[in-house]
Amino acid sequence: MPTLIFGLILSVLLVPVASAQEPPGIPAGAADDWKSAGWQGNDFIVAEVTFVEKRLSTNAKPPRVKLTVIRVIYSRLGERLGGNRKIDRSNAVWLPRWPFGAGICGNDERIPGWLVAPFRGYPKMGERFLLSGTVEKSPSDSFPVFHANGNTRMVHSKAREAFARKHFDKGRRNRKAAK
Repeated sequence: MPTLIFGLILSVLLVPVASAQEPPGIPAGAADDWKSAGWQGNDFIVAEVTFVEKRLSTNAKPPRVKLTVIRVIYSRLGERLGGNRKIDRSNAVWLPRWPFGAGICGNDERIPGWLVAPFRGYPKMGERFLLSGTVEKSPSDSFPVFHANGNTRMVHSKAREAFARKHFDKGRRNRKAAK
């Protein structure tokens, strides 16, 4: 009996409490994803979806969306341009969540099937999201497009924003310390 009680006490003490401190709806691995976004110097914004492209999309060709940027929390380009944060992020590619771990090779046998799989995770118009990503101009676009990272995307709440900001800032600090 004492062994059973000791085991129960030990199991309660060893249960991770980090999940109890996180706001509801935080996906597994989100802290690391936001740290990575901060390390990479991604833009970090709060935006509302105003339009969702209506077409069958795949992971390789995700849907386009229109955004109204509510707030820019961090802008890598803005910092380089003397603090100008008025970069157009209204046209966006809604990237899928990358389901594979870090360090996966491009010749992994799972990737071709994942690329042609139907896209899942279309946003709803009117939803507000926390987004990280980069502004890029591809040959097929005549204007810059914001590539919204699927691994950091979360429906906005104040608690989730505080969570994302904490880990994003930690990634930025780690990068500065590594230089």
